[in-house]
Amino acid sequence: MHNEIFKTKFFLWIIMISHCIIACNLKTKGSGYAVIIAKVKGLPRKIYLANAYKYKEFIDSAENVNGEFVFHISSGKVHLPMLVSLSYIDSGKIYTLDFTNTVLPKINIGQRYSENAFMLEKGITRIEGVAHVSNSLIQGTNIDIRIDSVFVYGSKETEALFRAQMMDFGFLDNNSSKRSGQYQSYVDIIKEYPNSHYLLQCIWQNKSLYSNSELGNILSYFSAEAQNFDEAEAIKKYINDRPAKNMELENLILSDNLGVRKPIFKDGATLNVVNFWASWCGPCRLEIPELQEMKTKYGGTKIHFASISIDENSKQWLTALTQLKMDWDQFIIDSTQIEAVKSRYDFSAIPVSIIVDGKGKELKRFTGYDNNNKKIIDSFLLHFGQ
Repeated sequence: MHNEIFKTKFFLWIIMISHCIIACNLKTKGSGYAVIIAKVKGLPRKIYLANAYKYKEFIDSAENVNGEFVFHISSGKVHLPMLVSLSYIDSGKIYTLDFTNTVLPKINIGQRYSENAFMLEKGITRIEGVAHVSNSLIQGTNIDIRIDSVFVYGSKETEALFRAQMMDFGFLDNNSSKRSGQYQSYVDIIKEYPNSHYLLQCIWQNKSLYSNSELGNILSYFSAEAQNFDEAEAIKKYINDRPAKNMELENLILSDNLGVRKPIFKDGATLNVVNFWASWCGPCRLEIPELQEMKTKYGGTKIHFASISIDENSKQWLTALTQLKMDWDQFIIDSTQIEAVKSRYDFSAIPVSIIVDGKGKELKRFTGYDNNNKKIIDSFLLHFGQ
């Protein structure tokens, strides 16, 4: 018993010393380190740091002693800043901590939004709170989720993340009236956080939805320092290298659902409607019935429909084709060529439908799922496809 108490006290003493050492090291080593100093009650012994986009792939782990643990991450280990999550394993299940959003207004009295990720950046980030304060059943399901009361301090990048939480930051609608309002709201947030890597990353991820002038303009609202960030440099290069709008699109040779390689455009077609999607994409699956209706309506015309999947798992793709009864031309891109095809066809978000004439020239494109898309596409096909 005394031995266990000694071990615990000794370990806590080590943590306290390490806090001091970390603070000193950050001053002497410069800005190449990210440190998380956490005090969170209700967690098990082992805590994991993970890429928020791949929460099952752990970057590092830490020992939790009496609710205290520390992560010390070198910029040589990961690219900073980075969207990360904190996880733990209980009864064989991986749970991810939720962090209270203190930037947005409260939903109701005593209720706030939460996010299961934060931005890991150079310097010290402090995390405090209580894990698993209660349980909640997702409405209409038997899924029981854990409610946490955990707060992130000292991270300006996380503030930007929280500020943009309730909008799909960076996404621009096809509808011009919605588009102008979205664009201005993004500019307003950038003005609040002009040094944000996170906001730049969001613009980069949605780059194909912007005109070159829109990209150049929104980039100008970031600080002079941010103009030199990798994300900003990538956007500038994208503007310079972007394919011209009047260029003919490449008639890709891809494998269909029977394993036969053939062109995606059909010889003799007046129009080719090319839809990029994936089986894991919810909005993509929502628009499949609408594509099915249009395919049935124009089946006897010279309008050709082709859906092209960016699935990396071909089995899941084939299963979805059967489930969704997609009986028109179906293609899949080799996983090693997905980024190259995205670049050639200039898209970053799915679903995206591109209407191409018989010579391969793009006439119209629709990005994202919208209830009005079918009506607009249908009208366009009636006018140009006869």
